[in-house]
Amino acid sequence: MEDYKRYTLGAGILTVSIIQLVLYGFTLLGLLVNLFMKDQIADFLSTQPGGDEALAALTSSQLTIQLVIYSLLFIALIVILFKKSLGVYTYFTCIAVNYIYAIIMGGFRPLSVVSLILPALLAFFIYKKKHLYFGDKDSNLNTYN
Repeated sequence: MEDYKRYTLGAGILTVSIIQLVLYGFTLLGLLVNLFMKDQIADFLSTQPGGDEALAALTSSQLTIQLVIYSLLFIALIVILFKKSLGVYTYFTCIAVNYIYAIIMGGFRPLSVVSLILPALLAFFIYKKKHLYFGDKDSNLNTYN
């Protein structure tokens, strides 16, 4: 029984991954709607007070870059749930790229550090179960994926 528990994903990895999958799913849906209905959104925003600033921030290239980053994050989380180390590398690389991109595009904001809470929790839980992703150095079993 103990050996079975050793090679299963922990509740922390599952919980954080599922929460992030749901959040990234809604984000992808919103980005797709913004990308494909950009003209209707521009018409609506032009009638609203302060809509000019919002229109200036809504470019197709920014939406496309965000769509690619969040798609990679979504796929990386699924690969993490399959216990593959490629998912861990891809996920944390995309998190770093997304954070740097947000700083470049909008400047550093102290509140933006809040977006790193779930990735930090996932990093902690993956570290506790690192033998699932990066091999087991304590026994003769090779669990490297």
